[in-house]
Amino acid sequence: MATIYVKKDYKTIQEAIDAANPGDKIIVENGVYRESLNINKNDLKLVGGEDTVLYGDFALQYAFYINNANKIEIQNFKIKNYALWAFYIENSSNVLVYRCSISDVSYVGAEFYNSKNIKFIKNRMSGFLNYGVYSYGSCGGSINYNTIESCGQYGIYITGDMTEFSIIRNNVSRNNNGGIICMGEKNMIFYNKVFKNTGSAISAYSNSSVKGNILSDNTGDGVISSGKNSVIAENLILNNAQNGIYISIYGMAGTKITSNRIQCSGVNGIYIGTGSNIIEGNTVIDSGRYDILRLHPNNEFKNNIFNTSNPAELNVRGE
Repeated sequence: MATIYVKKDYKTIQEAIDAANPGDKIIVENGVYRESLNINKNDLKLVGGEDTVLYGDFALQYAFYINNANKIEIQNFKIKNYALWAFYIENSSNVLVYRCSISDVSYVGAEFYNSKNIKFIKNRMSGFLNYGVYSYGSCGGSINYNTIESCGQYGIYITGDMTEFSIIRNNVSRNNNGGIICMGEKNMIFYNKVFKNTGSAISAYSNSSVKGNILSDNTGDGVISSGKNSVIAENLILNNAQNGIYISIYGMAGTKITSNRIQCSGVNGIYIGTGSNIIEGNTVIDSGRYDILRLHPNNEFKNNIFNTSNPAELNVRGE
């Protein structure tokens, strides 16, 4: 294992990557690098300095293209003005992107395709035409402790059959279609702050957990659940323009909604569109229409605090 220095050993980052062997570490000194970097080998670590900038001039398509690689770490880069992506990662596994600053990329900040165990940690992202982070057909990833704002579409968009992502402690704000949307199954969406997005804060599908998030001042719903057997618990949901929690009429039941505080929803605090759900221990107040709207019978209500409901006798009948 060797340490390679860009500027001292090689003039460009790509030359250093091409020369590196598995286990090598590449140190990229401060400076502006107008490069698109291709990584298709295993076990490399690239580390920038305090002011290591990859600059695309909106002419280069991407900063990093990682393909058929395993065990790649990329840290401390400032990435600006690329025509399509800052990171495009496909058919790869065990990739860590850590403490990068990404801004003004025309298409997507980071896209994962058909990859496993991608970790995207403590990055700052803003100013994308479409998504901050987009994943298709990937699974087992972690998107944690990032700040993602001012995207033309969603801050985070995860799709695929079995995604199993953890999305934890991110700040997601001021995005034009919504904050976090997860279309696959078995996702954990914990302790995020999702606020001031045009659209809904969080959308989750089946067998997922949405827990401990603060969701405020979004123009859509706080949480949308459209699958089955999910848990929505211990969230603080404030001042969203539509519903606080929306259980879609197209959902397949089995959702547990517990111990949430939902306040000042523009329409309904909790909207129940299916049966066989459990709604327990929630505080729902100051909703624009109803604190709880139940369209489908055969739900279980326990120990909720609310003022208005439809049907009006909901608290007595508990169904």
